[in-house]
Amino acid sequence: MEARALYAPLKALALVVLLLMLAAMVYAAYMSLTHWTGIGV
Repeated sequence: MEARALYAPLKALALVVLLLMLAAMVYAAYMSLTHWTGIGV
C-alpha cells in the first residue's frame, strides 16, 4: 500500500483531533469562568 494513500485520511483525522482538543479547551475555560466562585479558588 502506498504511503501517499494513507496520508489524506491521516491528515483529516489529525484535523478532527485538533478541533476536538480546541473545543475541549474552550469548554473548560467557559466552565471554569462561569463557575469560578463555586470552585473555591
